[in-house]
This record gives sequence, C-alpha cells and structure tokens, in this order.
Amino acid sequence: MKKKFNFITLLIIVFHSSLFSQKVGEVYLPLQTAQTPEFFNVFYQKNFLDELNVFELDEAAREYEEAFEKNYQPQLSSDDFLTGEEKEDIYILYYKRWRRSIDKYVQENGRIKRHEDSRENDDHTEEDLKTSAANWSLVGPNETFWKIQDNASQPPASWQINIYSCAMAPSDHKVLYAGAETGAIYKTTDKGLNWKLILDEQVVYPAVAVHPGNPNIVYAGATNSVARSSDGGNTWAKASPSCGLVNCLAIKPSAPSTIFAACNNGLYKSTDAGATWQVISGLNTAVYDVFFKTNDDNTLFILKKNGASIQFLKSTDGGNTFNVSMSGWAPIDASGGRMTVTKADPNRLYAVILSSEPSVYRSDDAGASWVLKAKGVTGFGSATSLGYGQGFYDLDILANPNNADQLLVATTSVYKSTDGGANYNRIGGYGGNFNVHPDIQEMIALDNDAWIATDGGMNYSSDFFTSTSNFSSRNKGLFGSDFWGFAQGWNEDIVAGGRYHNGNTSMYENYPPGKALRMGGGEAPTGYYMLGRPRCVAFSDITDVRIPFAFNGNTTPFTFNKYPNEDGYGSDASEVEFLPYCYMELYLGKDKAFWRSKDGGVLMIKLRNSKFAGVIPRQYI
Repeated sequence: MKKKFNFITLLIIVFHSSLFSQKVGEVYLPLQTAQTPEFFNVFYQKNFLDELNVFELDEAAREYEEAFEKNYQPQLSSDDFLTGEEKEDIYILYYKRWRRSIDKYVQENGRIKRHEDSRENDDHTEEDLKTSAANWSLVGPNETFWKIQDNASQPPASWQINIYSCAMAPSDHKVLYAGAETGAIYKTTDKGLNWKLILDEQVVYPAVAVHPGNPNIVYAGATNSVARSSDGGNTWAKASPSCGLVNCLAIKPSAPSTIFAACNNGLYKSTDAGATWQVISGLNTAVYDVFFKTNDDNTLFILKKNGASIQFLKSTDGGNTFNVSMSGWAPIDASGGRMTVTKADPNRLYAVILSSEPSVYRSDDAGASWVLKAKGVTGFGSATSLGYGQGFYDLDILANPNNADQLLVATTSVYKSTDGGANYNRIGGYGGNFNVHPDIQEMIALDNDAWIATDGGMNYSSDFFTSTSNFSSRNKGLFGSDFWGFAQGWNEDIVAGGRYHNGNTSMYENYPPGKALRMGGGEAPTGYYMLGRPRCVAFSDITDVRIPFAFNGNTTPFTFNKYPNEDGYGSDASEVEFLPYCYMELYLGKDKAFWRSKDGGVLMIKLRNSKFAGVIPRQYI
C-alpha cells in the first residue's frame, strides 16, 4: 500500500514536553522566545515550506553556529541541567535533524520537492534494502590526535591500534610492514607517514620479515602458518607447517631463500623461500628468538625453552647443528626471553630473560660467556623497575646498530641504557619523556632509524630515542581500532567510543575526515552520547566531556552523575537507554539497582533494587 509522504511530519522532534516546546500545526518546536535565533524563526511561519530556500537557510544556520561557538563562555550550574550554550544549541540540534530528513528531496534550486510533484514514496523494495546495506564506507579513526589541553600543538597520538610485529626493508628504509592484533598487515612506503592495509584475514601475525634486497618480498608468521608476498602485499601464498605460533623470522642475507622461524613447536627452516618448512632436529620445543651474526650469516643464535629455564644456543654451520652455550638461565615462571645483536660490534649480544625478576645479560664474545647486567628492582632501581609486566606478551630488547653500548629494554614500559646495560632510565610507556604507549610489542632499528611497536601503534625516532624533537607517532592509516562499544548521535554526526588498549575517542562532523580526538582513559567498554545534549559524551573511566565544536577547540565538562555497570574484561557492557519521545529522560542499571533521570543525567532516582543483588556474578572461561 502506498504511503503519502508528509514533509511537515519530518519536523517532529523528540523534545515535546510542554516545558520545552510549543505545538505549531503538526510540528513540535522549541518554545519561541526573544532568544530564538533569527534563522530558526522561519519554522514558526505558516506554510513555510512553500517559499523556503534550503541552501539559504543552511548558510544562515552555519553563520549562527560559528558565531555562537566563537563567543560562548560555559555557564555550568548545579540547578540547571542545560548550560547556556546547550539551551541555544538546541536550535541547531533541531535544525540538523530536520535537514537530514529532507536532504534527498532538496532540488538544485534549493526548493523542496513536494509529494504532489513526484511519485516519490516511503516504500522500499527488498532489492533497495540489499543495496543500501552494502554501501558501507570507512569512517575512522584513520588517525588519532591529542586534545589541545593535553598538547597545545596537537600532534598525532600513539593511541591508535595494537601492533604485534613490524619489519623494515633493509634495502629501503622507507618501506615497513606491520602486523596488527585485529588480524591485518599494513604497509608504508614513506616511513610511516601513511599506512595502507594489504592483508585482512583476521589472522594475527606476530612475526614479519623483509627480503634483504627486495622490499616487495615479505614474510609473515602466524599460528601454523607462514605467508609470503613477492609483490609488496598485493597477493599472498601460504605454507602451513605444524610449527605452532611463529615468534620470530630471520632471513639469511647471503641466501635469501633460506629462512628460519622461531616457533612454539621448535626451530623451523625453509630453503625454498617459504614454500616448505622442516623442523631442525633436536630443536622441537619453544624457540623464542633467532638472529644471524651481523658479520657472518653462517652463525646463528637462538633462545630456547629448556624445562623451567632458557638456553642460549649457537650454530656456526648455517643452522645445521647447534651447541648449547648457556644452559639454565633464570628459572622462568612465565613465558620466555628475547635477544638482540648489533652491527656496531658483531660479538656483542644482549638477552632479557623473564622470571619473577626479569634479568638482562650481556655477551662480548658472540655468546661464549655472559654477564648479568641488571635484574629486577635491584638492577633497574625502584623508580625504573623493569617489572614483570605481562610476560612474553610485552617483552623485547634492542641494541643500537651504531653504538653497542646503547640499549632499549621493554616490558610494559621502555627503558634505555647508554652504558652497555648497567644503568637505565625509563623513556616511555608508564612515564618518560617520549609519548610511547604502554605495553611494548616489538622494537627494530636499522642505521639511524628506530621503531617501537606498542599496544597503541608505531613510534619513530631518527636518533635511537635520544631527543624528543626527532620522535613522532606514525599511525595514519592504521585504522584497525578495536572498539568495544560506541554511541552515535541522531541529530549531529558524533561517534564516541571506548577502544581496547587505546582509551576513549570522539569524532565529529566538523572535524577533518578520519581524524579523531583522544579523550583519555584506558580500556573502558564503551561511550555514551547524550542524545538531548549537544556534543556531550560520557565515559565511565574519564567522567563526562563536551567535545569541542572545532578540532582544535577545548573540551568542557557537563554533569552526568551515574554510569552504568561496566566490565570490559568480563565482557559486560551496559547501556544508557533514552525515552524515545523525550531524550532528557534516561534509564540505566547501576549498583544493583535500576535508575531513572528526567534531566539528562543530573539527578538520578532509584526506581528499584535488583532482585539479583548478592548473586555471584557470571564466570567467563
């Protein structure tokens, strides 16, 4: 049955209590007063659609909004749930909702196409619905930036996406590949200024390696899988050795078809560019790391699990046989160790071994002997304690290719030594001068270029993290943010949500496409948009914030007195539910009770206690 399209009903807005509105024919509008903006008065005129030019009204609304934002001064009051700005901005909210509803009926001359002039109707065929459902496009965040209150220059933030692995092309340092927690591989050809998605399979690749002479040949290791691309990531071929998780890949510089993979089921070798793989005899337990000696690729070093301890093994015949050089390193109560080599001194090696007190060891004779350089709190000092962190998940060590005495050691934070591993300063993560996201996954360096991959993304330094002026977070195009939950506006384009590892973020229609502001916080399950209050969003771990109108504007507070129950790690995320016809009335569950607010969340009234109070919560396995 055909439905007549009534343009007047498009103006029906949810705020229609008598306190805030008056009825004008079939239209509910804010109460017309002396403070009503001039552009908005047209809606109170009889038959206003007959002569309305939408484009002229758009310009008037835009000028009003920009002028108001420029001159606005917050006036917060505990007795008034709407600030002065919100009271006036409500006209913009009404306007935006109406404008979206009539958008497809606006003609080139700015007039609205009336029903009597067209066969347009509200009916949708099944085919129409299929077509519209397929029209998805990426919103972002393509890149996250600091708020102006956090950093006046608003540089890109290192809070974007969890990067498990990364590798730089030895023949072209502008080319890098990175594997993300969200199951994707990204590539950059301009040293991280822009990244591009090249593999999206929802498979995590903890190890990546690039051919020494061809930046288009790249290998990526996952669980029981090694993928290879010879065309820069456009196409991929896979081998499936029963190797368990791949922890590290090493390509032989003088014979690039030979590749070693340190895996949870042993040390594996390929001599045909990754097409087939075989486990090295006698090395069929977890291998955490594998490196070639920097001046002799017939010499290999590995770290291997040996019962409750870790062994260091060395091969001098290209990996055919290995000898134990150090056996029984610190009994481990977690998950492994990592090591590093340096071109500055081919005989210099460092290793970090996990235990209750993570320890750093150094060798100056290519692994023949080792010296303990630092251990737990004793070695790193109470202020910069290496800490146990999150086990093998956050663990790496990196020596400067140009200076064997400069060393980075990382768990949840990253520490730097300039005296060969004896003393350390915390430079990033939970403290330090570099805005490096906590939880370090991998560190790499070639010549003067050094990178740190973290739970938040990629961080670059051109001087081995010596000066902050030579440092930047480079995450543009790494768009795999793991949203645990988000909210959006119906009357203005806002997206606000909580991201796993990377805190809360907001995007707004006035911001540059794909750019988001970091709101703060850690790993809150979601964000809440106050439908009846312009640009107001709430996050349970950083309280409430009114996002700026302009990207470089200031945030301001508003009042929202109670948050729903949330447990992101337990997979529980509650909601704030709004009354469909009056969005100032909302409901939520909190503190084993059911609550209601009639003023946008300022005053919360308990409706009833939960009958489940005191019941043991659900267990997650």
